[in-house]
Amino acid sequence: MNFNGLSKESKEMRLARLDERQRLAKGVLHLGAHLGQESDSYAAMSLPVIWVEALPHIYERLQQRLQAFPDQSALCAVLGDEDGKQVKFNVSNNWEGVSSSIFDFGPYGSGEQSLWPEIGLTMVESQMLQMKTLDQLAASARVDLSQFDFWVLDLQGAELLALKGATNSLRHCKSMLVEISQQCVYEGGVLWSELNRHILAAGFRPLWNPEKIHDEVLFIRDTSIGA
Repeated sequence: MNFNGLSKESKEMRLARLDERQRLAKGVLHLGAHLGQESDSYAAMSLPVIWVEALPHIYERLQQRLQAFPDQSALCAVLGDEDGKQVKFNVSNNWEGVSSSIFDFGPYGSGEQSLWPEIGLTMVESQMLQMKTLDQLAASARVDLSQFDFWVLDLQGAELLALKGATNSLRHCKSMLVEISQQCVYEGGVLWSELNRHILAAGFRPLWNPEKIHDEVLFIRDTSIGA
């Protein structure tokens, strides 16, 4: 998690609630893997993990890293709401393309309003890749998602598209940590208000509200309204 700009009290609250949900989890489904930076912390909690990464060359490096973690494996897919759709996937210039996305940067990602002016974010190349829904990906890979009930969505503006393609899979999720934007970091990417409405309608509630323009919010399934 990125705690920059948060008070000490907020940081401690978030860490405690996240730790509680992860320790209750059977396993982790991490959507938007990049190079598996959290693999050590998951291993320390003895959590099995399925990682999903979009870029083939990053996926290859991720697989190499995961050789040290026998309970963690990776799949390669651009997640979205349509199976088989060809999409342009943009590769960013920052740290091994960590901000790469199907969307280009919006005004709060690059330019004068950028939240990270010191980086000078831009997309440097693109690849045509095939979109998959999470439902189809899990079925084709024969992944039992009932064993992976803590989700992380870090999809650079495509979080809502991925959720729309996960209507069957979502029933197995008990909690999810979601990256959100309250302003246009990615042109065409989902904003917090719409994403929050969708997740609430799916039967979850947030454990905190966003405090920054670009933030993370932990949701848990609201058992008062059923699964």
